[in-house]
This record gives sequence, structure tokens and C-alpha cells, in this order.
Amino acid sequence: MNLKDYQTKVLNRLSDYLESLAKNRDAAREFESFQRARGATPPPIAYCATTWSELASRDLIPKLGATHPTWIPRVNGIQQEVPNICIKVPTGGGKTLLGCHAVGRIGEIFLGRQTGLVVWVVPSDAILRQTYSRLSDRRHPYRMALDAYSGGRTIILKKGDAFTSIDVADNLCVLVIMLQSTVRENDDLLRVFRDSGGYSSFFPAVDDEPGNQAFRQAVLNADILNNLNGSGHFPGTIVRHSLANVLRLLRPVFVIDEGHRAYSELAHQTLMNLNPSFVLELTATPNSNEHKSNILVDVSGTDLKQENMIKLPINILNVDGDDWRATVKRSLVLLDKLSLDAESERKNTGSYVRPILLVRVEATGRDKKDGKRIHSEDVRDYLQKKLRVSPEKVRVKTADINELGDEDLMSPESQVQIVITKDALREGWDCAFAYILTVLSNTTSSRTLTQMVGRILRQPGGELFSTRSLNESYVLSMNQDVKEAVIAVRDGLSNDGMIELGSYVRMISTSSADSVSISSNTKNFPAAINLPVVGRLNGKGLWEEFSPEAHILPLLDWDNIHFRKIAEFDPPQSASETDVSISISKTGSQATAVSVKSNSDTEIPLLGSSLAASVAYLVSTVPNVWQATRILRSAESALVGRGFSSQVVSGARAALVEAIRRDVAEQIQDQSRRIFLSLVKSKEVQLISKTHSGKQIKIPSSFEILKSESDTAVAQRDGSALKKNVYQRIYHSMLNGFELEVVRALDKSKAVNWWYRVPVFGDWSLTGWRDARIFPDFLVSLKKQSGNEEFLVLETKGSHLAGNEDTKYKSELISALFGSSHDEGVYKNWKAAIVMDNNWQADLQALLAP
Repeated sequence: MNLKDYQTKVLNRLSDYLESLAKNRDAAREFESFQRARGATPPPIAYCATTWSELASRDLIPKLGATHPTWIPRVNGIQQEVPNICIKVPTGGGKTLLGCHAVGRIGEIFLGRQTGLVVWVVPSDAILRQTYSRLSDRRHPYRMALDAYSGGRTIILKKGDAFTSIDVADNLCVLVIMLQSTVRENDDLLRVFRDSGGYSSFFPAVDDEPGNQAFRQAVLNADILNNLNGSGHFPGTIVRHSLANVLRLLRPVFVIDEGHRAYSELAHQTLMNLNPSFVLELTATPNSNEHKSNILVDVSGTDLKQENMIKLPINILNVDGDDWRATVKRSLVLLDKLSLDAESERKNTGSYVRPILLVRVEATGRDKKDGKRIHSEDVRDYLQKKLRVSPEKVRVKTADINELGDEDLMSPESQVQIVITKDALREGWDCAFAYILTVLSNTTSSRTLTQMVGRILRQPGGELFSTRSLNESYVLSMNQDVKEAVIAVRDGLSNDGMIELGSYVRMISTSSADSVSISSNTKNFPAAINLPVVGRLNGKGLWEEFSPEAHILPLLDWDNIHFRKIAEFDPPQSASETDVSISISKTGSQATAVSVKSNSDTEIPLLGSSLAASVAYLVSTVPNVWQATRILRSAESALVGRGFSSQVVSGARAALVEAIRRDVAEQIQDQSRRIFLSLVKSKEVQLISKTHSGKQIKIPSSFEILKSESDTAVAQRDGSALKKNVYQRIYHSMLNGFELEVVRALDKSKAVNWWYRVPVFGDWSLTGWRDARIFPDFLVSLKKQSGNEEFLVLETKGSHLAGNEDTKYKSELISALFGSSHDEGVYKNWKAAIVMDNNWQADLQALLAP
């Protein structure tokens, strides 16, 4: 499964962090070892805080206001600093997929291994079942990401499943547990802290007093047995054979799904007492109480929208009257329309989608059918008996009834179109075919909409359909104040980490006071203009929309891609360090740990990562298994040629593969850039006005926004109205401070005929050699002394972004695309530029000059 551009950026930022973290950790350990050799006892070095400060100085940490937040330290149960970071991803953004890929990066870069234990913590039983099921499915992208890291040696576990020390040594073991399982209110009532026969290989025998003492010395916070039957303490020390003690011993990576729910004081203490080596939080809304999160990456709703990950706008429709049947009937009419649109889409493009309606009722269960509240069976009866909906199309999903079972709702074989529920779909349920949420209630419930609006947001396949209705989502309510309903949905977006998308909640109502239609200014509106897209001339002499994957990757010279930095790469003599060493012996087929040794300076060599696992990891960057194998084998042969033993090279394979991946990614980007620019020069890639399929993009004649009462129309500083906007008005919420000043300057300039503020989530974008699309800020029509009209595509950026890679890429791309005539001269009078805010007045004036 190809990652989206923002997902790749998240993982690259994680890699940057992990590389700095590993470097600072190693430096701290070297210093501590040096001091101990001198007889000194140095204080621990806060390498996590040092790493955070380094990234902040490089502006790689999201700012909190005007400054970067300071590092918030965590200490585990044996008083060691724990790296703990948060990846903030909105609902529908692929948190779990990112978590699976992140596990590989953490293991490869920071821990130097491809085996070990990962504890995946979820907040509810519903999410636990879903996560466990998907991680167990070898065909699912989640499991495929884990297998790519482990070389197919992945074991998925749930609480109660037995596993051995050999399992952990030879495989990547992922234990999925629920948060409440580790919240320690009464140890003996919680199975994670109880004795168990399923983990004997990690513990010395009960009568092995030296072994138990060694274990307790290695794991200072281990639980021990005492007070058996009120007889007082056992003689000596006997370690409790519990899962909790196994976790403390192994110091696993913890992945916290919905991380904001993991930090009550009790949950925080319990989690840290299990001695994690690394904590990764995944959440849409990071915690804001005393246990705040260290946010490494903040993915916005804008990122999801640009990648076509979510259905927007959200259309709100209220059905007047107290009869819930009218609302259900209206919902079914909408569902039928979407189903017809879906069938047309399938015939025209081959894309399959089956829109699903979610109906939220007031009561479920036989004992709750009181004739007063809207019950799930009432709705089912009305759908089947009055509206003649086939029984196989309707399912009920409640806490007691689960008629969905394990059915794949996105399969063409499924017939489900309507799901009736109360609270069972608030979390742990995910189907991208869900399009309509109908809320049957006599009052607008902000909480209900907040929890359920995310169920209908995810876009099937992460791609736009040619039928516009299939790119939007719908919320229906009965007898509501539509304004309150919109506010509730906007709150839902905010709680799902997408507050900036609040303006894309649209009311379908004649009394929508907050819904504002932005109509065209007839005097200025350029109805005839086709906005340019990047096209590629195919072998049939026809133009099609350019795609880096389809039009660049096949042209790469893979045979000339190799690991260029082999002379600089020195494989570590030991690939990982650990605080605990377990010596294992076998009696027959039974593996048992006979001794446990603790030494913070002990280095345990990494078992050589398999070639298959390493190649699988490289394939995410080099999408050809043979080329990935060639590059890796060539690098390893070169290291052996430099005098390193095969054992050392094999042990260092994890570090080598990550170094190769980064170097090769740079080469691919360099080649892709050269190929793209060459195609532009030969005019095989050009700006075109439409593709051979007839696709074209125009400036929309109108669109709707949702504005607050305080949001006013933009005017000049003296209060005079704007005159050259292609629309009748534009609001302050549609511009940032710099863009506002640019708008006023454009409107005053005598060189400007009209200007168009490109909607942030519009259809127009430009594509280059990277997967990232460019969404321009403005299109400006200019008067020329020759009498001809010229067009300026304008991008605005803050000066603090002047030197970053994104700005450099955009600058070079638009320079190439607009630097020559295109599409038989249609865009010969078009130019493009980026204006920075440090000298923008002079730069803009030069661009506007006749």
C-alpha cells in the first residue's frame, strides 16, 4: 500500500528524530562509561531533552504559539528516561498504518533490531478486536508493514496468549491489550499482574534463589510473591510469574492508540511502571492535562483533504417535524440517489463504491422498547415493511446485537446499505463506504455528533470520484435548529483534530444564517478560462494528466543507483545495547531462562537481520525487489572488501539498510527531477488545458463557506470595498495576515484586471516529480502595455520557509512549468512566482509591472 505524501513526511520526521536520539543516547552512554572508568558516578544525561532541543533549533518541532514547546520528560519504573513522542493525526488519517511503519523505524534506527516485543495499547474492547483482527491478517496493509520490517517473522498476541523468550528473540511479537488491563487498582484482580504459566521461559525456577535474586536485581521494580495464605513472606525472593514482570524485563516499545486517553494519573503511573523503552502516542487530540504530550508531528485536516482522504464538504440537512419516519424516508431518498451515482461511476470508470447509511437511534435492546424512544427495531420495521427495503440490506449493530459480524462491508459481495446503531459505532468501527449519518433525536446532541461524525468522513481508496456527490458526506437530523447542528458537527471536527476544516460544513437549509454563498462578480469573472494542469504526452499522441508514479518511475536508471556512502559507513561492532541479558538453555523442547544479568554497559550483539526482511524494508523506497536486493548485496560485499567480517556486516544490517534507504531516496529524487525537467524541455510534459478524456478545471462560479458572526468581508484599510475580486466578496477567515496584505495590494494595483483567491481545498493543483501537489494561492490577470492579457500564478510564503526543501521544490517546479510556451500557446502569457513576506512589496510590484 503506497503511503500518502503527508504519511511519508511523518515517517521521515520520525527518522530524523530517531537518528538524533540514537546519536545523543550513544554519546551519553560513552560519557557515563568514561566517568565510571575514572571512578566517578556521573548523573544521568537527559539525552531525550537534548534531542528535542536540537530538533526545535532546526524548526522540526511544531510550534505552540510563537515558540517551540519544551520537552516533557517521562521516567520509567527503574528511573530511566523514556523517549516519548506523539504523532497527531486527524481521524481518518491512518494512525494505525503510521504506527505500524513507525514500529519498524524505531526498531531499525533507535533499537537496532528487527525482533522483540511491542505492546499495542488500545482504549476499548471494540478497538482491540478490530486492531487484533487487522494485525493478524497477512493481507492487510497494517500487517504487511510489520512483516516488511520483521521479514515475515511477526507474531500477533492478545492478553492471555502464551509466548516464550525464544519467540521474542526470533520474532517481532506484537501484544495488543486494552488500556484498562494495565490500570492497577487491585493487582490481584487484574490478569496482567497475576501469576501465569504462559511465561515460564522468562523466569528462574521458584526454588532457584540466586536466579530470583538476579532477576530482582535486573528488574528493580519487579513484583514478588509474599503473604501466601497469610503465612508471611516467602523465604528469600520469588519473582511473580506475571505478564507485567515480563514487560518490565523486556522493556518493550509501547504504541498508545488514542494517546490522549492514556494519561490519567493512575494510567500514567501504571504505564511507566512497566518499563517501556519507547512510547509512541497516536491521537487526533493530544492530551492537555498535566501529562501533556511531546508532539513531534502535527498532521492537519488540510493534509488529509489535499490527499483526498476525507469526504468534504459535510452537508447538513434538517427535516422539519416530529415524525422520525420523515427523516428516515428523506435519508433513504438520498441513499438511493447516491447509489445511482455510484452505479454510474462504476460503469464510467470501473470504480466500485456502495454508499452506506448509518442511523443513530435512541434505544436498542428488547427491554428498552417502551414506545417513547425511537428504537432500532422500530426503524428496521419501518424500512422493511413500509419502505420495502430488503432485509439483507439492513443490519443492527449494538452492544448486544452485532449482525455485521466479520463481514467485509467494502466487498462487492456485501449487500449492506443501512446500519442501525446507538453507540456501537462511536469507535472501533471503520468503513469508508459510510456516507450518510442520520441522527434521530428530539434535541441536537453535540456529544453524539462529535463522536459519530468521523464515521462518515473517510474517502474510499483515498481518491476522488468523477461524480461530485460521492466526494461529499451527509448528516441528517430531525426537527433541529440547523445552526446548532452545524456547530455540533464543527465541534466534532475539532475533537477529531480537524478544526481548520470547520468552514467545510455546509447547511442544506433555507434558513442557514451561517452558510454564506460566495457568488461571482459578473464584471470580473473569467468564465472562459481553463486552469492549467500538468500533462504527459502518451504513446498515442494524446495528453493525459501527469503522474510521478506512472510517468517517472519507469524511466529511472535503476542500475546506476547504489549506496554511495559505503566508504563513510562503519558498521557498529555491536548493533544494540540492552539493560538486561537473558541466558537461555533447553531441556528437551522446553526453553527456560536459567540466569538473568543486569549491566547497563552490557552490549548484546544483534542476531543478523534476514536478507528477506531487509529487502522488504527497502522495497518501500525501491519498488523493485531485484534492484533492492542488488543494492543491498553490493553494499555488503563492499563492507566485506573493506575488511569487516561477514558476522559484523550481518549484525549491522539493520543500520545499513536504513542508511541505504535514505541515500537511495535522495538518488531517486535527483533522477526524478532531471527526468521531469528533461520531459518539460522536450515538451513531452506541458501545461495543458484539458486531458484527452475531456477533464478540465475552471474557476468555480460560486461556492459556500461557513462563517462566524464576527467574520467580516475584507475591505481596504480605509473601509472601501475591494473592486477586482472575481467574487462579490471575500472574508477574513479565508486569508492569513500576509495574504490579506497581498490582496489589498493586488486590488489597488493599476496593473491588475482581476484576482482570484484559490480556495484552500479547491480542485486546482500542479504536479511535479514528487508526489506532493502544489496548490497555488492566487491567480492574477495583468494588463500589459501591448494590450495583451498576462496571468500570474502567485504563491505566498513566510520568510522562515525561504530555505526549506518544500519552497525550493515549488520554486523550481513552477519556474520549469511556466518558463516556456505550452499547449499550443494557450499558456504562453502565464508566469508564476513565490513571494516571501520579508520584501514582498517590492517583489510583488516588480511582478505586476507592465
